[in-house]
Amino acid sequence: MNGSSLHALGVLSARCFSFAPFKTLIAFGLMLLGSFTSGIGLLMIIPLLSVAGVDLGAGNDSGLIAKFGALTQRLDIDLTLEAVLLIYVALISFMGAINYANSVLSASLQRSFILSLRASTSSALFYTKWRFLNRNHMSDFMRLLTNQIQVTSSMLYVLLGLVSGLILVSVYVCFALVLSMKLTLLAMFFGLLLILINWPFTKYIRASGEKQLLAAKESHRAIFENVSSLKIIKSYAAENRFLEYLASTNKEAEVQQVRISKFNSLTVLINSVGAATIFALLFYSSIRWFDVPLANLLALLFIFSRLMPQITGLQNKVQILTHKGPSYLDLLERINELDDWAEDALISQSQPQANAFSGVEMKNNIVLDNVSYHYMDGVGNAFSSVSAVIERNQTVAIVGPSGVGKSTLADILAGLIDPTEGQMLVDGQPLEELGALSWRQRVAYVTQEVFLFHDTVRANLSWVCTPQHGGSEADLDGRIWKALKSAAADRFVRELPHGLDTQIGDRGVKLSGGERQRLSLARAILSEPDLLILDEATSSLDRENELKIRDSLRELDGKLTIVVIAHNETTIEHVSHRIELG
Repeated sequence: MNGSSLHALGVLSARCFSFAPFKTLIAFGLMLLGSFTSGIGLLMIIPLLSVAGVDLGAGNDSGLIAKFGALTQRLDIDLTLEAVLLIYVALISFMGAINYANSVLSASLQRSFILSLRASTSSALFYTKWRFLNRNHMSDFMRLLTNQIQVTSSMLYVLLGLVSGLILVSVYVCFALVLSMKLTLLAMFFGLLLILINWPFTKYIRASGEKQLLAAKESHRAIFENVSSLKIIKSYAAENRFLEYLASTNKEAEVQQVRISKFNSLTVLINSVGAATIFALLFYSSIRWFDVPLANLLALLFIFSRLMPQITGLQNKVQILTHKGPSYLDLLERINELDDWAEDALISQSQPQANAFSGVEMKNNIVLDNVSYHYMDGVGNAFSSVSAVIERNQTVAIVGPSGVGKSTLADILAGLIDPTEGQMLVDGQPLEELGALSWRQRVAYVTQEVFLFHDTVRANLSWVCTPQHGGSEADLDGRIWKALKSAAADRFVRELPHGLDTQIGDRGVKLSGGERQRLSLARAILSEPDLLILDEATSSLDRENELKIRDSLRELDGKLTIVVIAHNETTIEHVSHRIELG
């Protein structure tokens, strides 16, 4: 295991311990107690044979039988068959209870840690600045919350098994040293030699894990993009072409999975041959060179027969952790990136939503003071040195040819991104001091891309209503219908089979493009924002409904602060205040 793999295990162990130190310590204590009990249970085989009448060299004072006999005398226990059997059954029962408790506690520790990790990763993702999220593949974040968290879960399971195995091997070695130090040291030498034989595989396993991580990234990106584009793929009858592409991206991951299986199988083969060889050498050495009492020898050979499979299992666990290490390190790196780009949230996730809405409220105006924005890839500026004042309850249009940054400026007004130069002020205060998260709770943003849940019309609208709106369910339905009317959507919703309770399908697939856009606009109006931003919100509407939206905007003029982006002059012909770009 190389340095990076050890680093991954160290970080994982430290995070697990810091997450639940008391539970982790209890788990390790149960592992130690269970391993110690298991070792005593093995040694109990010899007294059983002795009591049964088998001559095991009990006359030798250095033998295990003599030591066990002395112990029973001090404890005033008659070394009878019944007594030995009772002690043996009690030890095995106790060991079973310990192992049961340890299994339950370890499973609880694993699941609670992974749930906490998923929650903290989700929080880091959701509170990351949009500017960073917008330049990354969304499929990478989906993989982060699903596949890589699952890999961490399996790593933690293997890690707990590795710790348990190490404790058990250590206890076995301690018992073996008590029985015969020379023979045990010789066995440890041969075992170390066997480990060194398998050591060169580590770098290949690590490289395989890195390749599988890259293959998993490509596979998730391909799945995400192709499923999202399934309609256009089918429209071109290009199913086979994209299925072949998906198959090619999955092939590398399959190759690396087979490769790690080969390494594990090869390790088992080497260890099996090595264990048999070591067993034979130890037996020969004990007979020819070491004066080991027969009882001790039988106990040692029995311990060694149990020890070698444990060592093989430990090596397999180390190889699995080495193979999965790159994925966990990548998870940590991505979480650190998210933390580096975290928003300065004034409102914690744990606070109730009712308090969350008591943030920024615009009372006077929004000022854009010499605002510029340039892209992170260094391609150039979206726009430069824009200055403007948007008064409260004023309707303003952002106009200009395509590609001059109208949507980017809308993102700045919405608090999604920060200007790279200049600043945005709300009532004279810089937005970074007020907090973008708090400001966004007062903004409703209708973008060109409409997103709707696979749910009812009511559910797709009502989730923007916070407790501060108050009122009963009937009041909510009244506000919903009012918002639908303002968005020229009330008529088609009434004609749906179940009205507000109609299921609209994934992303609103059961509705037309114009109907989806009108629902999105109604949702924005329902949230009762301080600032309503419409970015091409009427682009999918027919002439009749576009005029209705225009009339609705006219009715809202002077009652709500509105920023409109539209290529069609019809939508903004009534707007006298404009910000011209380009």
